Amino acid sequence: MGDKTFYGPGANYKIDTTKPLTVITQFITSDGTDNGDLIEMRRVYVQNGVKIQNSKVKSFPYSFLIF
Repeated sequence: MGDKTFYGPGANYKIDTTKPLTVITQFITSDGTDNGDLIEMRRVYVQNGVKIQNSKVKSFPYSFLIF
């Protein structure tokens, strides 16, 4: 998302890639169901018990959704 201090090796980054972390991705639909239109993707990182929010993705190409 353009933040060069967000993710990398060492304590100078918000997420230190030399330590374990959990990545949670949420797919938000227009009607809150599994079959609704995808309108947003949210990503949250958890490291050392701290929840770190990622920037919201508001616009993206739909072509990546084709399986």
